[in-house]
Amino acid sequence: MFNSIVDRRWKEADRYKLILTVSRQEYATINEGTINDANANNFVFNYLNHIGDDGIPYDVHVQNIKDSSLIEIEASVNYMGNMHSGYSASDTSIFGNITNNED
Repeated sequence: MFNSIVDRRWKEADRYKLILTVSRQEYATINEGTINDANANNFVFNYLNHIGDDGIPYDVHVQNIKDSSLIEIEASVNYMGNMHSGYSASDTSIFGNITNNED
């Protein structure tokens, strides 16, 4: 269900920002076709939980891109006091929480 999401993250001033790009069809399947901020908030919360991210989304807004098969969801993410500093302003990787394991 969450396998085809493009996840972009960066730190902006004192908060973390997140943009998820997802296919309209996948989003509609999960949210019964309703595109609104409340459903987008639930989508982001469930996505973060699915990938093991402890952030709490807030200020969530969905962008229904007309004439496109994609939807973008923009959110701020609160890490409640964690020293979560692994994202740079230029980090635009897919699934930004993947780390390199050095042997």
